Amino acid sequence: MDKSKQAASLLSIVFFGFVGLSLPYPIFSPLFLHPDSPFYQSLELTPQWRVLLLGLTLAAYPFAQFFGSPVLGSLSDRYGRKKLLILTMLGTGFGYLLSGLAIATGQVAFLVLSRAITGFFEGNMGIAQACISDLKMDKFFGLGAVMAMASLGYLVGPLVGGFLCDDALIPWFNYETPFYAGCIVALLLALMTALWFQETNLTAPKTTSLWSEFNILKKIKSVYQKPTLRNAFLLTVILSLSVDCYYEFYPAFLVGKWDMTPKSIGLYSVGLSLALSIGALWLPQLLRKRKNPHSFRPPLTVIYVLALLSLLFAIGPISLNLHFFITGLAYSTINTLQAVVISDNANAHEQGEVMGLLWGLRMLGDSLLCVLGSFLLSFAFTWPIIFAVLIGLVATYFTFAHDTFIKEAPTS
Repeated sequence: MDKSKQAASLLSIVFFGFVGLSLPYPIFSPLFLHPDSPFYQSLELTPQWRVLLLGLTLAAYPFAQFFGSPVLGSLSDRYGRKKLLILTMLGTGFGYLLSGLAIATGQVAFLVLSRAITGFFEGNMGIAQACISDLKMDKFFGLGAVMAMASLGYLVGPLVGGFLCDDALIPWFNYETPFYAGCIVALLLALMTALWFQETNLTAPKTTSLWSEFNILKKIKSVYQKPTLRNAFLLTVILSLSVDCYYEFYPAFLVGKWDMTPKSIGLYSVGLSLALSIGALWLPQLLRKRKNPHSFRPPLTVIYVLALLSLLFAIGPISLNLHFFITGLAYSTINTLQAVVISDNANAHEQGEVMGLLWGLRMLGDSLLCVLGSFLLSFAFTWPIIFAVLIGLVATYFTFAHDTFIKEAPTS
């Protein structure tokens, strides 16, 4: 199979994988906070406890992915990308099945556990990015295409998730339905990978001990010893903390300010997902024609923070859609530029490990933000968004003050 067909196969896997991933995104806030939700009615708790349990449920997925992403990425360096992709999809399907059963039975602890299982096995974004490096493709296009497909998956997933729990469309649709659909998607992806995807990791297998693949602290230390990677990781993770705090809690903001349903939240997410796709695929290609495309990172970070702030002042559909579009466009462009720098500065035999570790660190921050954001949400639905803006300002400072590593990195 030539590179273009192999890349198309990989991008299809990424797209459908993120459709399954984002199915529940517009669901959890209404599930815990909307009085009409059967799950809400089964929990005799104060509003403060409800938002804290929401945060714990949201945190379980990224916290488990912190462990899963670097471990699975590193194992793909050792045993091959294809085997690990199939394994992750089977585990993901099992996790989604458990989530549907947990909601059906009203078991919060079971739901948290199921989200942790799903998060661990869905830590395959680093594997997908490593595959692009294996194929020796143009990284501005290849890594951008992976992120664009992920963003398109985020576009389709919330829409499908919002509609699949709307019993006004079909009477037997409910809050469990999207998770059962996610299970089916994951199993189909495992089959698709087994039949059509060809192994891309043709480098010599690692000779280090198997235990070292699970030693996350050692992986972090290895990155820290490389100044270029260390700086790139720092900036990427800080910016990711901001966007993840925003992404986890803008549905709660929409519920709190406008009492939106999952379907409405899914519809408003369309603009964000489209912008994320354009920013990942098209803008980096346009900017790479310049002598130093990375020089656009600082102004794009400023635009991102201002766009994030605009959510607090949105007054209707037009301003909301404009907010989502500009926010997604700015962030995904920066994120693609950062991914190119990190991949360029990682050795061929450690692409899965490095890209997986990057995704894992992002997920660790995301899990901590879920808990902290829920605590802030218990005071006011605006506070998590304000906190995301503040983190964005920190990222902006580092972007302007500590961007010398960009000048060191080659542009693929």
